[in-house]
Amino acid sequence: FVGITSKLRLNERRTFLCDFRGAQPADKLFLQAQCFDKYEQHYNTPLPLYVFVLLNFSTVIVVCLVYSWCFVKSRVDKLQAALIPDAENPRPRPRVETRCIFFFYFLHLVARLSLGIIFAVLQNFVFYSGGFQVAFVCISFRRLESLNATESASSAKSEPTIFCHNSVASEKGTCAQLVLVVNVIFAFLVFGEIVYLVVRAFRRSKFASDSEFCANYFFHQSVTALTPACFRQRMKRRILQETEFLEPLIHCGKESANERVSLDKIFVDLIIYTGRATDEFLRECKRHLIYDFYLKPESKKGSVEIKTRKELFLANEDADNPRKILIVGRPGIGKSLLCRKLLRDWSKGQLFRNISERFRYAFLFQFRSFYAETTEKISLWQLFNRAAYMEGTVDHGLFQELLDNPETILLVFDGLDEFKDQSSCTANEAARFGNSPTEEMPVSALFAKLLQGKLLPDVTVVTSCRPTALESVEVSYFERTVEIMGFTEEKARKYVNKYCQGDGHTAARIWEHLRSNLHLLSLCYIPVNCRIFCYYLKELIEPSPPDAGSVILPTRLTDVYLGALRLFVFSHHPEFRDKPFRGNERFSDSVEKTLTDLGSLASRGIEEGRLIFDKEEVAGMTNCGLLTQLPDARLSPVEFKQCFSFIHLTLQEFLAARTISKMEPAELKIFITSNADDPKWQLVIQFIVGLIHGKKMEAIEGIVSCLQDSLVSKTPNRTTRRKALLMINCLYEYNDEATMKRVASMLKQNRDFHGLIPLWKCNITPVDCTAIVYLLKHIEPLNYYLELTYNSLGDGGCKELTKLLKEGGPVGLVITENKITDQGLIALLEAINADSCKLKKLNLAVNTSITPEALGLLCESLKERSCKLSHLNHGGLQLTDHVLTQLCESLQYMNSSLTHIQGK
Repeated sequence: FVGITSKLRLNERRTFLCDFRGAQPADKLFLQAQCFDKYEQHYNTPLPLYVFVLLNFSTVIVVCLVYSWCFVKSRVDKLQAALIPDAENPRPRPRVETRCIFFFYFLHLVARLSLGIIFAVLQNFVFYSGGFQVAFVCISFRRLESLNATESASSAKSEPTIFCHNSVASEKGTCAQLVLVVNVIFAFLVFGEIVYLVVRAFRRSKFASDSEFCANYFFHQSVTALTPACFRQRMKRRILQETEFLEPLIHCGKESANERVSLDKIFVDLIIYTGRATDEFLRECKRHLIYDFYLKPESKKGSVEIKTRKELFLANEDADNPRKILIVGRPGIGKSLLCRKLLRDWSKGQLFRNISERFRYAFLFQFRSFYAETTEKISLWQLFNRAAYMEGTVDHGLFQELLDNPETILLVFDGLDEFKDQSSCTANEAARFGNSPTEEMPVSALFAKLLQGKLLPDVTVVTSCRPTALESVEVSYFERTVEIMGFTEEKARKYVNKYCQGDGHTAARIWEHLRSNLHLLSLCYIPVNCRIFCYYLKELIEPSPPDAGSVILPTRLTDVYLGALRLFVFSHHPEFRDKPFRGNERFSDSVEKTLTDLGSLASRGIEEGRLIFDKEEVAGMTNCGLLTQLPDARLSPVEFKQCFSFIHLTLQEFLAARTISKMEPAELKIFITSNADDPKWQLVIQFIVGLIHGKKMEAIEGIVSCLQDSLVSKTPNRTTRRKALLMINCLYEYNDEATMKRVASMLKQNRDFHGLIPLWKCNITPVDCTAIVYLLKHIEPLNYYLELTYNSLGDGGCKELTKLLKEGGPVGLVITENKITDQGLIALLEAINADSCKLKKLNLAVNTSITPEALGLLCESLKERSCKLSHLNHGGLQLTDHVLTQLCESLQYMNSSLTHIQGK
């Protein structure tokens, strides 16, 4: 503005013009100068515009310089140096409580506001109130003397006028208006800042202190939000907001209203026991699940049930005051949900009612967020700031508070199995680095030091992982190891009711379908499976009226996952989203290609043991609803990488089976026979056989051949017997009557088949009994013996076997040590007394849960004419004198077929 107004001032005299008609040339110059002087006196007196503009801005600059350099610079420099963290001592330095900086800053604002108002008033009302006119009328007495003498006396006495034009005047006026606008705007801004500071200082007096004012206002560093109480309050509020709703099953597209369920409303307590399951299927990663072990966890011995989440941290028979806790569980069993629930309980004050009782701080870390191709080094300080649901940052004062009181901290590490460097969480890795809380080191070393107590001694660390990752973890670090068993049958039913949110009709139909199909019910011990089934079955049931029974629900696992896959894709793929789903639509070529690519990716992941995939690997597949995006992996401080996984391992296996099933029959046969012994492919093979129903008979011939070879083996070893069980389950999934009849015919004609079905020590569950019954129903009227010793049939398995016995069944049944109770025996007795039952030999030994009352019912059944039992083994049962008397009476009873009783 100063330069512009100065230039206009220099050009103004030269461009000022007047109209001097009739005057001599010498008079014109004199008169024009005289008129310009009059113009100056009228519009520029006493201060030229350029001088006014120079004073206007220079005074403000002088005020700012005087304030900053003479009054506060040295103080601010000292405070800024004090705010720089000391790596060796994170504790903040004492704060300066004086208010000099605030006072001087406030005065300098008042001075700037006053100057702005003063210059605006001077410009508008004193110096340039009339503005700058372009047209100017100049009155000159010299012009009068030059007039002709002939002019009248009256005319001579009047003052003649000269019309002048100032072309610079409009530009000067514009500049003057701009200067006025700038003054007004800055005055309002300064006034607003003054009001803001007054309000802040009035609400919180410490805001005006030198330390806090500089940190908050000058350096934009929050100090008030990092006080321990405020930090906890903000963290709790953030955790409650972020964990309020259950995460959607499908992380794609818009979320339906029915899926947005409150976590507190749908959460069902999991069955948790201390120690680890010692069953062989866990060591071998066997995907075929043990029904009784998971749905009847009270049968587990040598461990303590954790009934509440609070009990995870309390002393028990296994540990006194445990601080390092390992939570083990299979995929989808609820580990991550339990971790979120722990944080939510802490936020609501429900984990420990009294905050001083245990934890004042709680942090959740997801190992998947540290997944990277390069080794990332962070300090303990940085680790705290990487916590999930973090509100703000952990400043140096709060960090020192955490270091001083580690016993009040709960650290939850979720998903160790998803950590790329899980094998590096060892003492050797930790020994490579020091124990300073500010030293940067790999996350694996940092985690190991926390477990060892070299960092934050007495801190409580909860870690969750899958069983497959235990080999790479030094379990000795943990003072308590617990395993999540999942849901019992009762809890699964409770979950179904909660999922349907008060819709009793839908909940009843879903539960009845799951309860009547042990294949599905057994998988419901895994909460995510229970949710998948509820999601799928609810969509099938809800469109039908309550009194309609026409909706046929699927019974085989392949059918359920086929329907679930269709539902996921048609609900969430952009090609079908928001379109009505009638159930008979077919996938388009583009969608089919996407599913094929997903199947190839899933198969490769199973082969390589991978659950996490890079963005490049899933390019073009992320919109189908079957993949979920994980938090970005940090490759470097400024570089991140997107990571994805399937929404669940079983869907990954199903998609792999869907692609593999498209192989040529000969190749498929080779794949099945060569991978039948590998646990990671067993569920995939079951899916494959279910998917090729009615076609590719060459592959089915491979299944039939494997089954026949296993059943006719003279010395069936464990591998042979388990392969036979897998083939039986595969034929159940294949669901073809003609194939089953052909299997039965081949067995009848095979001379090496001696009528023995050798399935002892195969970890058979009630689910397997369903498939076994399906096979054996087709080999009637062949007389055979069914050997099921040392399995886990339970009462559910007995109920399945009754379906076989009522139609004839085996002539000999060995169910020694199968966790059978009174209910199972009573169900068997009902079938044994059927006229069509052929059973002659029954071995019930070592089912110690059978009571004498139930054995009394057995003795009464032996007297029935329809009962054909001739041999009974009761070794290890609870025999009383009364029961023994009844058994002897059965031997002598005239209608009884019983001839032999064995007690060993």
